[in-house]
Amino acid sequence: MSTSSTSIPSASSASTTPAKICKVVVQQCIKAGLKFDTADAPVSIGKGMVVFICFLHGATPDRIDSIVKAIMTVKLSEPDLPSSETSNSGESSSNNVRRKSVVDCDYDILVVPQATLGGKLKGTGVQYHGLVSKDLGFELFHGFVKALKEFKAGARKGNVECGVYGARQILNMETNGPFTHVFEF
Repeated sequence: MSTSSTSIPSASSASTTPAKICKVVVQQCIKAGLKFDTADAPVSIGKGMVVFICFLHGATPDRIDSIVKAIMTVKLSEPDLPSSETSNSGESSSNNVRRKSVVDCDYDILVVPQATLGGKLKGTGVQYHGLVSKDLGFELFHGFVKALKEFKAGARKGNVECGVYGARQILNMETNGPFTHVFEF
């Protein structure tokens, strides 16, 4: 009787996946708006999506473009349907509606800085040791918003609005279903 042994790869030979440097929550909406505890004017969007974003240790500006491209091209949005394809309640007559990207639909985007996405539960509390520094977070957030606006500039319409990094914000959002996605980059 022969025996075979299975070797376990050593830590040095195991393939490593890149560290997660960003957490994003995307929520489809009919409309949304932010008010601030600062002198900044409120911002709002129409139909589109709200993007909550948090940057983690290891995040660098050179990764922003790939994150923006992923968010702008992922097919999550329900396109506006001609009235012949909707019921009296406004719902799609078919559950097989092809989703489109926010760019394909010319929808708006509201970006909300959300450092709490980087929290880790420890006992009965939450710790935020995995976040980038406030200064780097500010730089990355504004770089992300700038890159979104540049990507969206090629679309026929649709705005990009953003929250105020580091400010307390009051979000008002009307959604068209529990359509929330969490992504890690």
